[in-house]
Amino acid sequence: MQRHQGTILVVDDEAGIRGSVRRLLERHGYTVFMAEEAGHGLALLSERDIDLVLCDYDMPRVDGPTFLKQVATQFPHACRILMSGRSGLHAVGNADGEIDCAVEKPWDDAAFVSLIDFALGRRTAEQRGHRVMSMLRSQTKFLRDLERKIPGVAAAVRDAENAVIFNEDELKLLERQAPARKQRVLPLGNAGSAA
Repeated sequence: MQRHQGTILVVDDEAGIRGSVRRLLERHGYTVFMAEEAGHGLALLSERDIDLVLCDYDMPRVDGPTFLKQVATQFPHACRILMSGRSGLHAVGNADGEIDCAVEKPWDDAAFVSLIDFALGRRTAEQRGHRVMSMLRSQTKFLRDLERKIPGVAAAVRDAENAVIFNEDELKLLERQAPARKQRVLPLGNAGSAA
């Protein structure tokens, strides 16, 4: 059996459902927290780092879609899966993206665990993509700032390890502008050959 990682919150007013979902997911290596209603679920989300929320459709006071909309607003990083004994869950509206997917009860345990694994994997990939894009934006800003200070540096020659190779004039300008920054550079002669 594959061991999974992730923290899951199960929100369902039926203790039997919460318990069976918890046993199934813990057997597969997930950490599981449980709440019997939306308010308790929001409190746990505030206290814990939850990766995925499984929520029943029909609950007292606040129904599942309404709760998941609150989760999407307050904890957008968490995956959101709606569970229900109702048929035709494909008709559940999701125009605002508050529900990642819906699953009908009863479910096949293997398919249910696969769905959760897929949802968490997709969310992890999305988060990794956001981090990469943020890093690229930061690097692009750095290169634009550097290009303003040293015109043409963005089109600079690079070595086998992708380090920028500066000529002596560029290196002196860089050292004057950022003496504390440690750069991995290879000074070149005026003709562009190694000094």
